[in-house]
Amino acid sequence: MKNLKTILILAALLPLQVKSQTCSGDYQWLVNGLGVSFYGNTTPDITNVIWDFGDGNWDNTNSLNTSHTYAAPGIYHACIQYYNTAQGCGDSTCHTIVIDSCYGSMNYSVNGLTVQFTGSASAGGPNTVYAWDFGDSNSSYAQNPSHTYASAGTYTVCFAFYDSSSGCADSVCEPVSVGGGCYAQFTSVDSMGYAFFVNQSSPGSAGMYVWYFGDGGYSTAYNPSYQYSYPGTYQVCLEAFDSLQNFCDSTCHYITVNNVSSVNEETIVRNSLLLSPNPADEDLRISWNQAADADVQIAVLDLAGRTVITPVMVRGGRGVNTKEISTRGLAAGMYMLRIDAGNQTGNSPLVVTHKE
Repeated sequence: MKNLKTILILAALLPLQVKSQTCSGDYQWLVNGLGVSFYGNTTPDITNVIWDFGDGNWDNTNSLNTSHTYAAPGIYHACIQYYNTAQGCGDSTCHTIVIDSCYGSMNYSVNGLTVQFTGSASAGGPNTVYAWDFGDSNSSYAQNPSHTYASAGTYTVCFAFYDSSSGCADSVCEPVSVGGGCYAQFTSVDSMGYAFFVNQSSPGSAGMYVWYFGDGGYSTAYNPSYQYSYPGTYQVCLEAFDSLQNFCDSTCHYITVNNVSSVNEETIVRNSLLLSPNPADEDLRISWNQAADADVQIAVLDLAGRTVITPVMVRGGRGVNTKEISTRGLAAGMYMLRIDAGNQTGNSPLVVTHKE
């Protein structure tokens, strides 16, 4: 009877031994400074995964992909352990991870199609040379470059450095995804006294947009052109909304304007327009400067260009003028205030909040 029981037990265990041979797994890794990204793969799909990073730290979140930052350079024995409850099998795979004392690292932030990269070197000095390969046939030798991709996608970006004083050199590569989801993006051209802006935002012509040109001017056009009064560097910002007026994304770029038309009176109101307080609660004080006596019209518009406050008509004199209007009838949100004084025009963003 004991022999029969033993045979039955062995027969029950035998399928588990066979199934355990069907489980396999491995991982790849990318070193970025002291940080390491781990990418696991298993056959069949594994339901339980544990990572042992080899420095006393673990990841038991059952994730096939994980990352870990080591406290110091060194040699670490990192393992992925996996077990499939359905198949009744499990195994583990280990590799040696080497983090040299001479290492480089890269970080980046994505804004639409534009990526701001930051490179660092553990032994970088005044004689350090930096190099970037953006993965789209473009490169840079700046330490912290910015790059705008022509289209959405995932690009393998590599950063390398060499310090001739210490002989320290290293390189690191990371996949960088750009243009995913809803994003705001644009390019610009400075020509003949005007800056021309080309909208590259994902909502396309079906979306709505608000441009801030960095000198108090704004536009809601899709591809606006703008005349600056003076040469200089301006921070231009674009806010993108989808076709339902839901906020999508915003982005800002610095542009350098070298060509301007002669300064004329039409810029005076635009450059002097002030709103106080902004954000406004119930009342708003508007001040501006005029070049000559003229009838003035003040209007408040929503982001779709619709007038939401009946235009206020006043007579403005040459010099500084002020006018107070009520914002109590406006819902909390963002608006545009427009002022027309003769042949002079000024615009300013207006934020309305209603305190409890």
